[in-house]
Amino acid sequence: MKRTNRVVKVSPTDAKLDGMTRADLLALLGAIPGASIPALHRADAGALRSAARTYLRIGRLAEAQVLQFKTEVKV
Repeated sequence: MKRTNRVVKVSPTDAKLDGMTRADLLALLGAIPGASIPALHRADAGALRSAARTYLRIGRLAEAQVLQFKTEVKV
């Protein structure tokens, strides 16, 4: 069977979420009014990223909020 290379397109929103640190994700999710994530302080970056994608999907978080979010710069 012949293999073909498939290009997977990643949305700019997903790329931005994938590049965020745990602290960035906590800040982003903390800015959502009424966001409730059980055991938020113990959640790892993957769980926070998943929560952010869920909030995007259900409309509680706008793509513009993610794309305009300023990531933390460590000095």
